Amino acid sequence: MTILKDEPLWDKNIADLEVADTDDRVMKIRASFSVRNATHAWKLRCKVREYLVAFIQNKYPDALPKLRRMDAEEV
Repeated sequence: MTILKDEPLWDKNIADLEVADTDDRVMKIRASFSVRNATHAWKLRCKVREYLVAFIQNKYPDALPKLRRMDAEEV
């Protein structure tokens, strides 16, 4: 994954991007990478997510979701 190439939080061991599931409206992808500790995992997870959203916005803007879903618990 390009984003990890020069990323200091990544420990350079595992980097993978795979399609986890698809249906007629949704494709779920999973980015996996290895890090040294839980703090690095959280920070890098956020960076990778932001990178992927920006990539889709720039390259495939029509592929972004048009619907929003909000789940709320009943009180």
